[in-house]
Order: sequence, then C-alpha cells, then structure tokens
Amino acid sequence: MFDVAPVARDEGWAVGQVSTEHVLLRRHGGTWQRATLPLPTSRGLFNIHLAASAPDNVWLFTGLFGAGGDNGGPSETPAARRWDGHQWITIPIDFTATDVAVLAPDDVWVLDSGHSHGRPVTRHWDGHRWTEYVLPHPAASLSASDPRNVWAVGHRDDPTGRTQSQPGAMRFDGTAWQALPTPEHRSATPKPREMAKLTEVVAVAGDNVWAFGDHDENPAATDPTGHHTIIVLHWDGSTWRKAPSAPDYTVDIHPFPDLAATGDGAGGFVLGGYQHGAPNGTLRVIGYPAPPPATSEAPSPTGQFRVNDLQLVPGTREVWAAGAMGFGASGVTPRGIIASCTLNG
Repeated sequence: MFDVAPVARDEGWAVGQVSTEHVLLRRHGGTWQRATLPLPTSRGLFNIHLAASAPDNVWLFTGLFGAGGDNGGPSETPAARRWDGHQWITIPIDFTATDVAVLAPDDVWVLDSGHSHGRPVTRHWDGHRWTEYVLPHPAASLSASDPRNVWAVGHRDDPTGRTQSQPGAMRFDGTAWQALPTPEHRSATPKPREMAKLTEVVAVAGDNVWAFGDHDENPAATDPTGHHTIIVLHWDGSTWRKAPSAPDYTVDIHPFPDLAATGDGAGGFVLGGYQHGAPNGTLRVIGYPAPPPATSEAPSPTGQFRVNDLQLVPGTREVWAAGAMGFGASGVTPRGIIASCTLNG
C-alpha cells in the first residue's frame, strides 16, 4: 500500500499495488473493499498521491505511462481525479504532482515535479483553474491546516559553502511563497558534500508546525546509514527551533531517508510509524501491529511493517498507516497492510 486517506473513523481510501496491477480500496462502514480505479488500467502508473479533506472531496493524482514518446520511447501523461461523494470527476492537469495538500474542493495545493524557468513551483486549484507559484527553494513536502497556514519544506543552498545544503522552510503568505530562517545542521568538521534537508512537514495550526528531515554528515561514505541523524524542527508561530530530542534512526524508520509523518490529534506527531512525539518533546515507541492471518493465497507474513504513509483520522487521535509486511523473509511474499493506532497521552 502506497497512500491512505481517511475521511472519518470508518471511512477512507487507499491505493496500492498487487504484483504489477495498481488497486484502489475504499473503507465504508468499517470494511475495506476493492473499488474501481478511475484511470486507464492498461497504462502503467507512477507518482501516485491520494489525499482528502472530506468524504465528498477525495483527490487522486498520478502519472500515466504510454507509447508515443520522444524517439519512440514511452510517453508520460499526468492525471487527476476528484471523488465528489458519488463519482470520480476528471480535473484538468498538465504537470506531475510530487505531494498534495487538500483543504477544500476549491483549495488544493500541489508540488510540481518540474520547474518554471529553472525555479521550483507549486500549483493551486481554486475550483476552476491551476495557478502557478514560484518557490524560493526546492521542496519535498507540502502541508496545510487552513488557507492561512500552508507550508512547503525542502533544502536551501548553504551560503557559506561549508555544506552542500541546509534545511529549507517556506510559507505561503496569501500572495507568494516566503522563505523563513531555519536552524543549521553541521558536523563538528563540516564537509563540502555534507547535506541537511527536510523531507516531511505536518501543519497542525498556525503556531504549531513540525518538520522532519535528514542530516547526512558524509554522503561519500559507503555506509548508507552510519552517518545520518534525523532532523526535527518545530514552528511556534514566530521561529523555527530544533526539537528538544530527536527520534532514533534505529527504531524502524522507513523508507530511508523519506520520513512519513502525521499529527497525533493533540499537537504532537507520529513519525515513521513507530515514534510518537508529544507536544512537549517527549518521545515514545509505538508497538508493531499483529501480522495479518494466512489466506489460501499467501501465508501470514513475518518481519518489519514498512510504513509508506501516515494519516490522522480527522477529529480523532487515531492514525492510519499504509505499507507492507514481509520484506526480507525467505519465501514469503510481502503483504499490503493498513494498520491503525489510537494514541493516548
């Protein structure tokens, strides 16, 4: 499972893949059922994103592979669909989305995978058309709690040249995107290829935004994990600050280095599927879900539950996680999983 979009405690959508076939699931009344994917099933899909703000406002973005591209190669066509509570409606789109923040049917933000005159851009849907807005820095994630609290995070160049990049955070002020200062992350002896970047943002309120990322002290090293630390930043309404304590990379944070995150319904966050951060900075580990039972087609999987997406169920303290279980187990086919966790404290 790639993405999950809850709209109520007993209702939501999810998208994933079985072998080479992409599938759409709908939960209505507490039971997950397969739904018709509102896209040409004969074409390959990529860059799939599912997001929602209400039962009658669910958005699905994807790219479609097809024949007839340049030099006889494959072509790529972006596609967008919106569920209005009764049917899927085609939304015109001429760019590929890399992240989505949905506030209302006429208020949707999308990170564009391309550039405009060499500058990274976002697109905004007002119910009739898409409007392009240039970003000060490249971005990897979008989040919005309301129309006045829209954020994008990524990386910015290091003006000192001592590192390759530093965390970048941008906020939409109603007219344009503005970059805001973020704390620097450097090793004791900075290296020219050292990188620090943000890959996930969770906007809870105007004075409560969490951002997460990765500080790679030695990108040239052969060890892909031994030089990394997690970046956790918090916006209090006026300043970005480093969180009092950072989560531990050893506690099942996957996929590396992108960190799935969501709010916890009480001002804190859930990161990577297994780490819960309270608003005061206290961290605790969330236990593994039980593996699904064996079926006639597949045995019960063992191993790590790899979380690809996390979403808070609106109006609750329940978090849904989409991913797969069974990776790395000999002779076991991974199983798609949607799990939930109700947070306390």
